[in-house]
Formats: sequence, C-alpha cells, structure tokens
Amino acid sequence: MNERAGWENEAITRAINAEPWQPPPGMVKLQCLDCRFWFATADLRLMPRCVDCESQRQQRLARQEAEAAAERNHQNYRALLLRK
Repeated sequence: MNERAGWENEAITRAINAEPWQPPPGMVKLQCLDCRFWFATADLRLMPRCVDCESQRQQRLARQEAEAAAERNHQNYRALLLRK
C-alpha cells in the first residue's frame, strides 16, 4: 500500500471512530492516551492504549531492555579485559 492510501485509510477510520458509538456488552469505551483513538476493552487493569499504541510501546520497551542488556554485557566484557 502506498503512503497516500495509508493516510486516506487512517483519515476514514478516524472519521468513523469520531462518530458516536457504544461498546459491546461487558466492555467499556476508553480513549487511547497516545493517539486519542477510541476503543472498547473489557480489561480495566491495562493503561488506556489502543492495540496499535500498546504494541509499539511494548516493542520500544523490549528494544530499550535489549540495548541496556547489551551495554551491561559490554561493560562486563571490558571489566574482564582490564583485569587480565
């Protein structure tokens, strides 16, 4: 899909999302903290983020954790080399 079509699809989706709607039974309507998109969820323990933003957040956290682990490994390796 080209970039213009992606933006058009998002604009259409956001226009539809802006119209009044009610969540399915047993769910609540929340607004995403990041993108302001409205979504329905049954799990109130989660921070109010839509699936896309939560996925991006999880990927970012995993990447940061991997970078921190790599830095710790590098520091440990340097410490071992300096001992010799």
